[in-house]
Amino acid sequence: MNQIFKALAHPVRRQILSLLRAGPMTSGALLEPFDMAWPSLTGHLKVLKTAGLVHAE
Repeated sequence: MNQIFKALAHPVRRQILSLLRAGPMTSGALLEPFDMAWPSLTGHLKVLKTAGLVHAE
């Protein structure tokens, strides 16, 4: 449960989840709306994946 709260605590991760509500997206497509480097996005995705909120295909 703590991992889920940690994942949801950051506004960027909440935005990522909001984008994914529309359907699957590539990590490259997820990067477009954000002004951040690739390693930052992958770090956020790792936290979401660890919490069980997203999965990779």
